[in-house]
Amino acid sequence: MRDRELDGELDLIGSLRTADGLFVTDKDQRVRFWSPAAERILGIPAEDVVGRRCYEVMVGSDIAGHPFCRDRCPIAANAAKGRPVRDYDVVVEGRGGVRKLINNSVLLLPERGGGYAIVHLFRELKRRARPRHSLARRPAPTECAEPPAMATPLSRREMEVLGLMASGLRTAEIASELGVSFFTARNQLSSLMRKLNVRNRTEAVVRATQSGLV
Repeated sequence: MRDRELDGELDLIGSLRTADGLFVTDKDQRVRFWSPAAERILGIPAEDVVGRRCYEVMVGSDIAGHPFCRDRCPIAANAAKGRPVRDYDVVVEGRGGVRKLINNSVLLLPERGGGYAIVHLFRELKRRARPRHSLARRPAPTECAEPPAMATPLSRREMEVLGLMASGLRTAEIASELGVSFFTARNQLSSLMRKLNVRNRTEAVVRATQSGLV
């Protein structure tokens, strides 16, 4: 469950009891602790995880199938700056390659040598992630015609921005989640709305839902 290089702060984490999966990654994104609940949910024992990069273990993607877990992901990039992030949904790979949808929350833990380790608390979701916006629902076939195909597909970053927007985040919050400036996030929002051919965020979420993008 632990490696030999753990700092003393992880002794407390090891004594915690939670039904959620719990694991800790250091500033280099290496897994330093993997709880019994994490093993139960994903079916992966600690000895197969501790010491590996988190993105090699989780192999996470967003709900549209675009890679999310990677070197210097938005979560790690924000942690490096001491900025916490809100919870998020991600599809990860469990034992035998079985894909599972989880919701993950993070806490930042100061490391003795500087920087922050990340405490991950996750739970499995039994249903496909849905946008939290009340108007973002897939219409019945009788409600409207099939939306026209986009002339230009969304980029990976625009898909990330779309998912965050569909979760109800404002522009400043999206910028914080992605580790970019407010103006960069605003430009990316404008770009994806042009590609979706919509006038506002509500229309963008509805259109994206109809198209199966979120």
